[in-house]
Amino acid sequence: MTLPGGVRAHVQAQYDAVADESGLLLVAGKRDRIELALSKTYGRLWVSVSQSASRYFTRAGAPLGQGRSIQADAGIWLRQDEPDIALKMLGYANQFSATGGPEWLYAKLSPTGVPPTANSFIPAGDDVAGVGVTLNALAADRYSSHWVPFGEVDVLSSRRLGNAADLNLGLQGPVLGGDQLSFQYQREQNTTGLNRQWSLQYRIWFGP
Repeated sequence: MTLPGGVRAHVQAQYDAVADESGLLLVAGKRDRIELALSKTYGRLWVSVSQSASRYFTRAGAPLGQGRSIQADAGIWLRQDEPDIALKMLGYANQFSATGGPEWLYAKLSPTGVPPTANSFIPAGDDVAGVGVTLNALAADRYSSHWVPFGEVDVLSSRRLGNAADLNLGLQGPVLGGDQLSFQYQREQNTTGLNRQWSLQYRIWFGP
């Protein structure tokens, strides 16, 4: 939705959703979350901020804890035609607290034979700031009649991890005409460890 002053607002609510903040949450947990995001564009400049609040549970329903996150980024488009290029600054702060604990049926997840504690599910919080550059970030939401590379590189400073770099690289283009196939590689370092992911997506475009 668009608010007065050209501010765009986005509200998202999740119930019993997949939780990927830690390995144990991904395997045996779930979350409820509400998030509010605001963004504003000033010509070639943009700024956005979002805040979310989450509650975590085991798949069986036992409470595990809560989390809060605030994220912000601001940037400038050096070029908006293809290939579009942008520079940005970004930062986020995550806070988590563990309460309660999993049921005994989750003892099978622990080599000791007793259920892991709630702290084992809930990740550590962190404060992060950094700078980044993007290539063809706008291409993901528009049809292209040829193959184009896209990517993002962020250089970050983390309170817990020190200096790190996140990568998001890919290639996308048409196969039969009005469609799009994309290959993507993502690498992210956070308090849960080093995460790498390959993805393949196929979309069909309708309309003009």
